[in-house]
Amino acid sequence: SWTPPCRPWWNMHKQWPRRTRRLSPLHSRVPLALVLAAALALLGIHVLVLRLRRDPALPDPAGACYGAAAVLVRVVGNALPPRHAPGQTEENLRAVLAYEALAAINEPNATAAATSACGGGPAVRVVRRAWLLNRLFDAELRQRVISLLRVHNETWYELEFSLVDWLRAYFSDALAAGWRPGSGAPAAGTASAAGAFAWTSVSVHARYATNDNGARNAAVAAALAAPEAAAAAAAGTDVWVLPWDGNSFLAPHAWGRVSAEISAWRTAEAARGTIDKCPVWKVGMYRSQGEPTVAFIAPHFWPRADEEPQLVLAADHAADPRFHFDEARAYGDADKAALQRALELGPMRGRCPSYAVPFVVRLPSGNPAAERSVDVRETTRALGVFLLQLRATARALTCLEAAYNDST
Repeated sequence: SWTPPCRPWWNMHKQWPRRTRRLSPLHSRVPLALVLAAALALLGIHVLVLRLRRDPALPDPAGACYGAAAVLVRVVGNALPPRHAPGQTEENLRAVLAYEALAAINEPNATAAATSACGGGPAVRVVRRAWLLNRLFDAELRQRVISLLRVHNETWYELEFSLVDWLRAYFSDALAAGWRPGSGAPAAGTASAAGAFAWTSVSVHARYATNDNGARNAAVAAALAAPEAAAAAAAGTDVWVLPWDGNSFLAPHAWGRVSAEISAWRTAEAARGTIDKCPVWKVGMYRSQGEPTVAFIAPHFWPRADEEPQLVLAADHAADPRFHFDEARAYGDADKAALQRALELGPMRGRCPSYAVPFVVRLPSGNPAAERSVDVRETTRALGVFLLQLRATARALTCLEAAYNDST
């Protein structure tokens, strides 16, 4: 039979060589999953190298005791309903006094095992815990707080709420808005009315009422003036200052971890002959979701502490203005985070770890919805500050009226 010299027309394309690259024998034998796994492994090694460049590996500090002292000063401020429950300040204070003991914090624990050369306890020992009462507006609450601190033999300092200073701050807002004595009340809706009488969280008297950063700077000064800090500095021992919020809670095993990290880092700095040592540490915060306080001291409790951290400052840098909290920032206006960002871009850059060490607990505020939602927190916080301003102004005006009636 006769065979055609070429393939049928419907199969003609198979006569020509394909213009695609053929896979090599190696590609044909290696599964695609294995190639992807190798690529991911190389990527992981690359990321690890970058991390090690940023946060150098630390030697085991067990061979040499670092040894340092820490002074913890908490700032106790006004509860701001509806952001906080009305009695939350006193409730959180009772929880800390009941479950946080310096003896337990400074005794040996599993997370401080690496610092056994320091006598079995943490390398950085909390030598003093004190409290700073930050312009407590409620006189009865102030007396109850002071009574609690006296019963537990605690050290405390106070920034008093002065109605005279409050009125001075109030009229400084009005004067800045263009109001002058004798000119009458500003017309509603004008810029001067908004500046003088529509109280906002960025006004001078709002900052006076909350005074968050002013209290933190005062807490640092009080810690540096503590006798234990002065004695440690005179002996050539490093001193660390913890100007923390009043609703923070420190568990023994958590401080053991923080202490071990600081000790290992300082030991590595000494081994490298580092002159510019790390001056600030960040301790990640866990926002309580209603757990009982006793749960936080369980050794197995290691939460995800990714909220805004508390800071641990080196005492020998505390006098540097770059390490001061900005008192021009009001409560909620990134008051603490602003300093953290400035330090990360300045003194901490290339000298300190990029991570926050776990952990410190932020005790409940009494408003569960605000703990779960940032929007609810911001809204209720602004309302709470506004209501505090109203109460303080009403009391100040009542006192002025009484003083005027007495004089006439």
